[in-house]
Amino acid sequence: MKLFRSSNWWPRWTVWSVALLAPVAWAACLWYARRNPEALIALTREDGVLENVQALLFGVSALVSAAIAGTLFHRRRWPLALLYAVASAALVWVTGEELSWGQRLFGWTTPDWMAARNLQGETNLHNLVGLEWLVYRTMYAGAILAVLVSWAGWGWKRRWLERAQAMWWVPHPVVIPALLCYLSGMSGILEPLTKPWYLPHQWALVFRGLMEIRESFLVWAVLVFLVMVWQALSATERSRA
Repeated sequence: MKLFRSSNWWPRWTVWSVALLAPVAWAACLWYARRNPEALIALTREDGVLENVQALLFGVSALVSAAIAGTLFHRRRWPLALLYAVASAALVWVTGEELSWGQRLFGWTTPDWMAARNLQGETNLHNLVGLEWLVYRTMYAGAILAVLVSWAGWGWKRRWLERAQAMWWVPHPVVIPALLCYLSGMSGILEPLTKPWYLPHQWALVFRGLMEIRESFLVWAVLVFLVMVWQALSATERSRA
C-alpha cells in the first residue's frame, strides 16, 4: 500500500512493523482470551499490569509532547507550541486519572461524594456517572477524525494537504491500524463477534478485559505520533545546523 511507504524518519520495514504491531497484538489477545480467559481477566483487572503500563505510556507521551512544545516555543512558533503544551497537560491529566491520582499507590479512601457517583468508587473524574459517556464518545470521535485526516493527508495529492503535513504534522498512516483496533471496541462491533466464544459467567469480565486492552492501542497511536513529530523537529534542527 502506498500509504505505508517509508517516512522521512523511518525506513519501510520499520513503518510496516509498527503498523502491523497493533492488529497482530489484538488478534493474539483475542486468541488468548479464548484459550485462557481467567488469565486475561487477571492481567486486565483494575490496578493490574496493563493499566499501569498504560499510565506509564501516557506519562512518556506527556514528556514527549512537552519537549515538542519547548522546541516550538524556542522557534517562536507560538500557536503550535501552545497546542502541544496543552496536549502535554492533557496527557498528564490522563496519567493521573489512570492512577486515580495516586489513590492506588497510597491507598487513601475515596471521598463519599465522589464514591457515590463514581462507577469504580475511585478518585477520578472520567468514571463519574454521565461524564464517562462523554469522555468515551469524545475519544471515539478523536480516533475517527485522526484516521480520516491521516488517510486524506497522506493518501491524496493535494497541495493544501501537503502544506498541512508540514504545518500541523498530520498523523502518518502508520497509526491507522492501532486506531482501528481501538475503534473495534465501539458498541455493537466487538461484542456480537466475540460473545458466542465464552461461557455466560465469563463474558462480562472477559469483555471488560478486552475493552481495557483495546485502550492500549489508542495510547500506542498517540505515542507513535508524538515520537514522529519529535523526530521531524530534530531532523529540521540538524538541517539548520
